[in-house]
Amino acid sequence: MINVLERIEFFASKDCDRLVFKSVSGNLSYGQLWESSEVLAARIGALEAEGILKRGEPIAVYGHKEPEMIVSFIACARMGHPYCPLDRSMPESRIKDILSEIGTPVMIRCEDGEAKLYCVTESKSHKNTSDMGKQRVFDEDIMYIIFTSGSTGKPKGVEITRDNLGNFLEWMTGVATDINEKEGKVFLNQAPYSFDLSVMDTYTALASGGTIVSLDKKVLVNPAKTMEFLRSEKPEYWISTPSFVDMILAEKDFTQEKFPDIHVFYFCGERLTKSTAEKLLNAFPDAKVINTYGPTESTVAISQVEIRREHIAGEDELPVGQVKPGTTVFIGMENGYIATAGEDGKVGEILIEGNTVAKGYFRAPEKTDTAFEKISGGRRYHTGDLGYFKGGLLYCIGRTDLQVKVHGYRMELGDIEANILSMKEVEAVCVVPKRSDGKIRSLTGFVVAPTMEGSFGDGKKVKAHLKALLPEYMVPKKIKFIDNMPMTSNGKVDRKKLEEEA
Repeated sequence: MINVLERIEFFASKDCDRLVFKSVSGNLSYGQLWESSEVLAARIGALEAEGILKRGEPIAVYGHKEPEMIVSFIACARMGHPYCPLDRSMPESRIKDILSEIGTPVMIRCEDGEAKLYCVTESKSHKNTSDMGKQRVFDEDIMYIIFTSGSTGKPKGVEITRDNLGNFLEWMTGVATDINEKEGKVFLNQAPYSFDLSVMDTYTALASGGTIVSLDKKVLVNPAKTMEFLRSEKPEYWISTPSFVDMILAEKDFTQEKFPDIHVFYFCGERLTKSTAEKLLNAFPDAKVINTYGPTESTVAISQVEIRREHIAGEDELPVGQVKPGTTVFIGMENGYIATAGEDGKVGEILIEGNTVAKGYFRAPEKTDTAFEKISGGRRYHTGDLGYFKGGLLYCIGRTDLQVKVHGYRMELGDIEANILSMKEVEAVCVVPKRSDGKIRSLTGFVVAPTMEGSFGDGKKVKAHLKALLPEYMVPKKIKFIDNMPMTSNGKVDRKKLEEEA
């Protein structure tokens, strides 16, 4: 198991001037990261000495892509406090909800080139005690708390322990290339720190002695500026959602010839489609395209596979891969039967056991008991994802909560989307329900197809294509053509926004 703090300290002593982080907000070396986090950790210790902060209480870290965000995360970890990342791009109402949920007395705001400590609750003033000793940090302590959307509309805080992160890194640092080959390499960070995909790039880089080049939101939303950033920073390991690379693939210069440094693409957070994978393999024929899968509740990802052309040519959707060591996946069937990896083709809910399954939801025992089943020796997380095994590989085909019932017929939205995507003209698709009076009345398909005019006739063509493949009740009532899929701040397709426009 990898101890990321020990790794950072090692690289800080080995090569203190090596760049660890770079964004439009500034640069940071390994030496600066270790020294600055020690100073901030001492300031946190001063708050403990004053009784303002108790051992193990979470600390909110607010900012965007500043170097001080990384400093704050490591300082919290050094003092045994879980950090809770809040991105500046998040709606104010969600930030308030999260702050209310964690009830933290302390917040770190990263602004103006500083990590500034604020007391959220009223407290007496404290003096600087920068020479305080550090407390021992235990492996089962919570490393970070990342909030995900809850079915009630209120976010849920997922508690990831130091053990969880260490076990994830033990595996992830060896995916596609081994940890020694990753040392000194450049990792692209696309996701905000409030989205756990950022853990994949940030901590894999930190554990490997790599450099993180981070895309600021203002750059990220502009494809031309993003291309300029990529040309300048020359990332070698690309980590993003599939939706983000779809946007960049629309730029004709995004090819291996123009970007020869990129040799591994990692994808997580969304379904990687055959269309996207094929375009990427055509544009970067010598690069590895790695598809991964995992919920926040099991520390980013628990499976991986290198996508090859035979996967694209196959009948199934793309696999999400071979399950990592230390993790076991089962398939929970509707009849209560639980299938194992050796039972091919049995479709049901993906259930995860193992050394990266989260501790639970922060201060939410009822939600924890519902999603995290207690088993002998640990916990089994019920993902809500639908999947099956085939030939030793796991496949994820959608969400149980993306199953809808229209006029009495139950259907999977991902099934409809996959069939629309099989049209050669279609680059991206999202099917959403149209609701009225709290009921689903019909479906609307939003389609990105640059070579089609988006006419009434084109809509009929899409429907005719679907009618040849699916029962008529699964064909969306409306087909709407759009230029680009709207994305959330996490880089995922914004289904909520599309549903509002349905």
